[in-house]
Amino acid sequence: MRKREKKISIPAELYSRIADRAKNTGVGSIEEYVILTLEDTLKRSDEEPSLTKEEEDKIKKRLKDLGYLS
Repeated sequence: MRKREKKISIPAELYSRIADRAKNTGVGSIEEYVILTLEDTLKRSDEEPSLTKEEEDKIKKRLKDLGYLS
């Protein structure tokens, strides 16, 4: 069974940068490189622990004390 696919548009300059990087990594195609990169990014994002409310409050207080927040 073939996977369902969706098409997206990206700026030509970004496509060129991706093509250069894909060529240097030895993957089979630009599409394959983009898929692998997105899967890796999403996986890492899902694995990152989120802050507890207490941790977030401490950070906000520290930023406020340093003058970054009012």
